[in-house]
Amino acid sequence: GSHGFASRMARVQRMAALLVTGAMRSTPTDLIDIHANIKPFQQTLRQICHRAILRLVTLHEDHPLNKSIRTTYNFYARREFKKEKRHPSPIHKLISEFKLNPLTIETIQPVRHYTKWIPDIEVHIAESKTAAYLEDTLAVEELRVYSDGSAIEGGVGAAAVLMEGEQKIVGMLLAVQLLEEEMRGRRDVPTMALGVDNQAAVHATMAFQSKPGHYLMDMFHDELRELLTDNENR
Repeated sequence: GSHGFASRMARVQRMAALLVTGAMRSTPTDLIDIHANIKPFQQTLRQICHRAILRLVTLHEDHPLNKSIRTTYNFYARREFKKEKRHPSPIHKLISEFKLNPLTIETIQPVRHYTKWIPDIEVHIAESKTAAYLEDTLAVEELRVYSDGSAIEGGVGAAAVLMEGEQKIVGMLLAVQLLEEEMRGRRDVPTMALGVDNQAAVHATMAFQSKPGHYLMDMFHDELRELLTDNENR
């Protein structure tokens, strides 16, 4: 079975690690793996299995295995991954072990923007907290929005506050929505500023490459572009 295979391969890996490190045969395997900078074979095997099922659940809808993968996941999801099939296939075993839902896997687009794309915003990052506070105090934009976000206990929270005159990406989306609501009751086209306390999120607004989570920033640009277009058509 797989346990016997893993045990035999672990012995082979130990022999290779002994040659790499020049350690004595009585040296514990865990210590050899650390000095050779290699993972225990059980972890390596699990990583390979995880990579295999991850590639399967990200197959395109037109792929012949796509429907089978979804059916297999739904079978285990209905049983809360507590009941196993009598004669499970390797795909069944992998889905049961890693519980990857094909419908919740993010799709990273190879091309996000037109080659001559220019962001609709001007980005500025203050050098320090004091400088940021001073710049905010001297800000002349008629509409100012401040957003923030955090992750805790597996959930994501975000908030945005609109400041009119003197009166992390999900938070930025909320901020744009606040600007849209404020602009509906206005006849003029005011200047606007969006304050974010995360430099990574600010840099992401100018990013051209496709990276995990880029769909949130794409939503931000789409909503911002729609807001600016509506104001130009007034």
